[in-house]
Amino acid sequence: MTGKSAAKVITLLMLLAAWSMPVQAENCGQAKRIINQAVQAKTPEQIIELLSKAGKLCPKDWQYLYGQGRELAQKGKTETARLFYIKALEAEPKALPPQAGMGDLHYNQGNYPQAAKSYERMLNYLNKDPKAPGAEQVKPNQKRYMEKLEDCRRRIQMHQKSMHGTVGKKYILSFLDEFALKTAGGAPAQSGGGTQYIERNSLVFDIHFKYDSAALTPGSKAQLNEVAAAFNSPKMRHLKVEIIGHTDSYGKPDYNLKLSRKRAEAVRKFMVQMGVKPERLSATGYGSKVLLVPEGNRKEQAPNRRVEFNIAQTEPAPTQTETPAATKEPAATKEPVATKAPVATKAPAAAKEPVAGQKPAPPVINQQTMPGKPKDGTTTYFQ
Repeated sequence: MTGKSAAKVITLLMLLAAWSMPVQAENCGQAKRIINQAVQAKTPEQIIELLSKAGKLCPKDWQYLYGQGRELAQKGKTETARLFYIKALEAEPKALPPQAGMGDLHYNQGNYPQAAKSYERMLNYLNKDPKAPGAEQVKPNQKRYMEKLEDCRRRIQMHQKSMHGTVGKKYILSFLDEFALKTAGGAPAQSGGGTQYIERNSLVFDIHFKYDSAALTPGSKAQLNEVAAAFNSPKMRHLKVEIIGHTDSYGKPDYNLKLSRKRAEAVRKFMVQMGVKPERLSATGYGSKVLLVPEGNRKEQAPNRRVEFNIAQTEPAPTQTETPAATKEPAATKEPVATKAPVATKAPAAAKEPVAGQKPAPPVINQQTMPGKPKDGTTTYFQ
């Protein structure tokens, strides 16, 4: 190629670049207008269609998609916000704020396995590349996200223990450390780009019912005995609890929703029988809306069939002078399981609990086979 030919090619490329810049800017402006239409769309199908159209016009503008998703999350429009975060990650897979935002959405739904995956992915990207897209937005909250990741792991561990045995009162109370209780009642925490999210503080247990009914199995009653004993303890008796039923994806969604509500109500009634004041408890069902395992056969989807206890602090915690008086309430003395774990024995159990940020799981204080326990898959007792 001669010098003149090379000069012509360079000039042509410069003219093409100069022409494409305003075209690209115009396309991105049009994409933002389409994204704004997606915010107002009524159905997920309409939202996906509009966001896909916007993505073709301005494929790398993840920041605007994330910003709109964050605003939707603030307004409680969780599912719509999730779609925006997904599209933001399609535009830039290593963008950290949408990963953090996805983690917060899952966390606030009580979907701790999926939240842990999002937090872990985001923190790994941040550690590998401190200059990753959006790093400056999540870096100030890195420690907080590490705490939330550890909290997710511990809640997952408790759920898994309940799938293989009965989690005792002592173990439940040892879990409810300073981090767990200070988030009760919606303590705000910084997220991704500085958004405040209402945090969820829930305990998840594997509660079994008779097939296609809301009748509790004997093994599940044993677990609920321990949960009621913990809820009647001085550490928790000032808290209100929302009982949430979940199902797997098998069956029609409407039927699963009704069944989950019936089962949550059955748990609430049993807890009242165990001495928990009825005004502290409410019951609802999500059906198959929040799946821990999105796909798989019935055995693989076993974690989806669960009961969640979402804790909300609605009045001040008891002071040191109030604690002795609180232990005299009839509700606590009626619970036979509660008498097996006196308040004086709580301190050693709590002392064995690892500090926040450590990966080792809380120790099992006692593990034994429960004599006479029904053969329904719950034969081990984690005290």
